Formats: sequence, C-alpha cells, structure tokens
Amino acid sequence: MGKGGISLSQTQASTHEEHSCMHKLMAMTKVAISQMGLKYGCPVEDVITGLSVQCKGWRSMYFIPERKGFLGLAPTTLLQTLVQHKRWSEGDFQILITRHSPFLFGHKRIPLKLQLSYCIYLLWATSWFAVLYYLVVPPLCLLRGISLFPKV
Repeated sequence: MGKGGISLSQTQASTHEEHSCMHKLMAMTKVAISQMGLKYGCPVEDVITGLSVQCKGWRSMYFIPERKGFLGLAPTTLLQTLVQHKRWSEGDFQILITRHSPFLFGHKRIPLKLQLSYCIYLLWATSWFAVLYYLVVPPLCLLRGISLFPKV
C-alpha cells in the first residue's frame, strides 16, 4: 500500500489518467493554435491569439486541474514587476488601437459582452490617470488647507 491506503497500481493508473487528460488538452490546444496561427509582433501575443481563437468559434472554459501542470516564474523584484507591468500595459493598449481591437476584429464573431470583457484589460494602461489623481490631489489639498469634502 502507498500513502493514504492507495495501492501502487491505483496510483499508477491515476497518474496515467492525469497524463492522458493533460496530453489531450495539450493536443486540443495545439490543434486550435495550428488552425488559427499565432499573432506575433506584440508584447502580449497570448491575448491576440486567444481573441482570434474565440473569433474562429472555439469556446473558453475554466479548468483547474488538481495537479499543477505548468508553473511559471513571477517577478521577484520591484524593477522586474514594473518592467512586466509596463510590457503588459503597452501591449494591451497596442492591441486596442490596432486592427486586433475586439471591436474591429471580433465584430459579429464574438458577443458584445466578450468584446467589452477584453476592453477591461486593454484599457488597463489608462488607469494611471486615477492613480495619479488620488496620489497627488489629496496631499495637495491637505497641505494647502483645502477641504476634501463639501461643507454641509
């Protein structure tokens, strides 16, 4: 018996089944990408690829395997994090203002709600206006004695 009272043959069968499922998922992904093609030349080509795959009729699903198949690397320093966010912001905004915009590329191919869902991320770069406002205006008002709230 193995850990938790599971026999070695049961563990091997379970592992084989997990690998088989992951293999099928990777094969389906490979077929989808080979049919649609990758759109390189953009820092966030995965967004364009996902949009083009959905425009071709493929549907997304939320999948959480029990065992993690791939583990990525996250930025570990502030500089790396800032560079990554800059890359994402530039790439997402680049998609929004080019022919790969969900409103142009996805017109009559995907539902409007999905086009709007893409725009939430593509407009992420413009969120710095609000952040800058909330970082600058309240301290200036407090330093100059200006009330932040209207008088009642």
